[in-house]
Amino acid sequence: MITSFTKNINIFLLYHPELDIKLKFMRMLYRQDPKVPNKKSFEKLSAKLNADDLETELACSKSEYCEFPFPNLDDYLKQRGLEHLRDFVLWKDEGKSKYRSKTYINLLKIRLRFHFPEKCSVIVRNEAHVRLASSSWYVSRLLRVCSIVGIIIFLVALHISLMQEQFPNLRYAFSYNLTAFLTPVIVLSIGEYIRSRIVKVLHYQRLREVFYVLETAYTAFRDKPELLKFPFNELYIEGAHKLQIEYNISMLQSHCSMRIL
Repeated sequence: MITSFTKNINIFLLYHPELDIKLKFMRMLYRQDPKVPNKKSFEKLSAKLNADDLETELACSKSEYCEFPFPNLDDYLKQRGLEHLRDFVLWKDEGKSKYRSKTYINLLKIRLRFHFPEKCSVIVRNEAHVRLASSSWYVSRLLRVCSIVGIIIFLVALHISLMQEQFPNLRYAFSYNLTAFLTPVIVLSIGEYIRSRIVKVLHYQRLREVFYVLETAYTAFRDKPELLKFPFNELYIEGAHKLQIEYNISMLQSHCSMRIL
């Protein structure tokens, strides 16, 4: 059924090449790397903060270091009293920056989806929001380029028309071609508005994404620390045994309260 459906789609696109071009164009902007818009978002947000507060408020000290899952995530969590999540930040100590990798977060996601798929809906939704915002940022940037090119073409054509004396004066020529000028200007304005809205929230969305992954992993794996093994030089996440101790204490307290009742 799927094969026949795909075949019918290909036949339809064969007779509608303009749609095929649009689909290929959309694939170019699909799942773009959020690194560039994330850095732009960091630059926008960091301009309103003191340099000393960047590590605790945005989990980065400079724009060039702003890469997921963020070098100063430990300071960000500490500032908010999330001590139980700091053990997941393997790169907080000197000489362990190599552990800061998207692979680490992706491993947590994969294991959560395998063992606790019912707990991953918010994680998937957060990631989809980030991807949508990133792709929208790239679309708005492309709209900006196209609009500027359209304005330049309009001005060149207007200049040629005046040189050839097709219009009595500049005011008349401009008003006669007002629609051709307003179209790229409106598209440029829309694109810039989209970009401005995205850069105000994207970095916070990425911070929320990593927070939800760590908190979900902590809640789901606290009674199974063996699931937190990773193929690094140090096989266990620091704090895995602490999670086991905390779980044993909570179970003991629960058992004692049941005995009292």
